[in-house]
Amino acid sequence: MAPNIETFCDKAAAASFEASSTRTELAAKLGLSKQADFVDPRQEAATQIYGEFVGEELATWRKYLPRRYSKNSHGGCGCWDWRSYDSSLVPLECLESIVQAEGLGVFHDIQIWAPPRGADDVFVVGVIYGDIRRSHKDARYFPIARWGAGTSWAAARERNKATSRKDTRNAILTLIICIVILVLGVWFLTSVVMSPMPNPPHG
Repeated sequence: MAPNIETFCDKAAAASFEASSTRTELAAKLGLSKQADFVDPRQEAATQIYGEFVGEELATWRKYLPRRYSKNSHGGCGCWDWRSYDSSLVPLECLESIVQAEGLGVFHDIQIWAPPRGADDVFVVGVIYGDIRRSHKDARYFPIARWGAGTSWAAARERNKATSRKDTRNAILTLIICIVILVLGVWFLTSVVMSPMPNPPHG
């Protein structure tokens, strides 16, 4: 069964940004350096071209797709190396979208977001960091393309909730088992090990 494929690039906005970038480069070659002030900053351009993951939507996808592969960070952000991604075949349309996004030059990094196991849903996400240290604390995330099952945001959120409930039950069960083991251990020490030895019979 062919995967669902979706790309998020607004082609008109991308063409406008490319034309603006070309104009700025030509102006710079002619010494008109102040012309760069008329170009949208990186963040605004990315928002116009791709939209942005924000709020609960961002939190949902980050939890649903925790396995990340970074193209530029090389493991420095806690991600896997981009070159090691082998969970599924990247569709041609998505490869073309990645090349286009990289060519626009609006992102500090491009990442693949995947589920913990298998390849049910996969996102390609552009990243813009908020400071020179490239901290994820202030990073912004922009969907570039996706393929796989095409799970909706609402469905992903419900699955996250179900996973959280399961994790909570498992944690409670583990705690109960630990308490039972501790109680049995105390009983064994007080009843068997530390109980006084009977006096030997008198001859």
